[in-house]
Amino acid sequence: MEEKVGGEVVGWSAIIPPHRFTLKAAATVETSILAIPREPLLSLLEAEPTLGYALTRSVARIMGQRLQLFQAMWLRQMQRLLEANPAGEWSGR
Repeated sequence: MEEKVGGEVVGWSAIIPPHRFTLKAAATVETSILAIPREPLLSLLEAEPTLGYALTRSVARIMGQRLQLFQAMWLRQMQRLLEANPAGEWSGR
């Protein structure tokens, strides 16, 4: 679960292949959401390079944060497996 504040990107599937939206979102306060179809968004980003750059930086930051979170979760899981199996016996499951 991630918490967002005004102006932050929630999803990027329209601009990053394979264009699969896997996110669910819920607002805890009254919220306005802007959804832009892919083609008009890509046209806008091509016409406004400064906007495209800002969006790219935002998406890259979010992807980096998610990779760090995934890495931390993976390491915790590996630690749990090692603690549950201290002799190093690995069943592969």
